[in-house]
Amino acid sequence: MNELLLSEVIGPHQDTKVLVRGNTKNPTHALILMHGRGASAEHFLEVIKPIAIPQHLVVYALNAGGQSWFPSPFNNPRSQNEPHLSSALLALGSVIARAQNDFGIMQTNVTMAGFSQGASLVAEYLATHPAQYNGACIYSGGLFGERIDVDNIDPTGNLLDTPVYMGCDIEDPYVPLVRFQITRDVLNKLGARLIYREYEDLRHSIHPEGLDFLGQLMYSH
Repeated sequence: MNELLLSEVIGPHQDTKVLVRGNTKNPTHALILMHGRGASAEHFLEVIKPIAIPQHLVVYALNAGGQSWFPSPFNNPRSQNEPHLSSALLALGSVIARAQNDFGIMQTNVTMAGFSQGASLVAEYLATHPAQYNGACIYSGGLFGERIDVDNIDPTGNLLDTPVYMGCDIEDPYVPLVRFQITRDVLNKLGARLIYREYEDLRHSIHPEGLDFLGQLMYSH
């Protein structure tokens, strides 16, 4: 099994192509990768290539149609990104369900990592589906909607000490620092164990420290 289609997802991301790598026979843990705008699942797999995939891990790399998960900046009114946003979150949830149905992998053994658009989707999924996960990496992204939407979030549920890395440049051209900080505060209220970093001169990319943290998550079991 090297590829699957998410036929159960409704909306623009129905039949999302997912590349499946690593242990596809009897894995105990799963890693889900969500790429950024203009990129691909293949590209994200190349980004994490310096990290050897452990024997217990299956990797799901999702491929957005048209190389984009949603059409407008993530901090625009949410309506401008629908129905793409809801469909993308369904795709992410569908892969988590697939890992459980196909291999018996529970949420506690699932790691999520996203860059840019993918990072915003991971942050949004954690905030709207709080539970204990193996961990998550949010590389330059934040919660969706205008400031009033995020300010009105009333965090319920609990991430139960899920380790979450957040890394972003203080002058990222696509991610306002204030929104990144607010996302940190929401996830903190939800009980995440945050490793939070603000960088200089990183621009819109992934810091090696963030990849190191992902490697630690991949090998934690």
